[in-house]
Amino acid sequence: MATTDPPSEGALATDARANVCIIGAGIAGLTTAYLLGPEGKTVTVLDDGPMVTPGEVDSAAEIAKGEGEIMRRGLSRVAVYRDQDGTVHSMSAVCVHLGCIVTWNPAEKISDCPCHGSRYDRFGSVISGPANSDLPPVDLT
Repeated sequence: MATTDPPSEGALATDARANVCIIGAGIAGLTTAYLLGPEGKTVTVLDDGPMVTPGEVDSAAEIAKGEGEIMRRGLSRVAVYRDQDGTVHSMSAVCVHLGCIVTWNPAEKISDCPCHGSRYDRFGSVISGPANSDLPPVDLT
C-alpha cells in the first residue's frame, strides 16, 4: 500500500459544518459545489493542494512578441498570445473538452491540454482533439 506524508497545512482553526463535503477540487468537485449553492446547501471542498493558483504572468504587458502565457483574471485563467506586431490575442485557458487548463507550448507556439491531448493554435483554434471547438475569446479590456 502506498503512503504519503501528512498535509502540512495543519488542522482547521475552528470546527466546520456543512450539508455536503466534497473531496477533490477538480472540475467535477467544483461544479458540484457550484450547483449545490443555489439549492441552499452549505458545501465544504477539500483538496490536497491550493485551489486557486497564480497565472504564469500578471499582465499581458509581460509577454514578449511571438510568445504566449497563461494569465489569471479573477478566478479565471486566460491564454494570452502576443503576435509579432504586438497585438494581444486572449482566449479562455479552459479546454473545451473536459475543462482542464491548457498550457503554453513555447517550442511549437501552441496551447496543449495536459489531460487528454487537445491542441490549440496560438489564436485558440482547435488543431486536434478530442476537443471539437475553439477556445472562447476573452476581452482583457
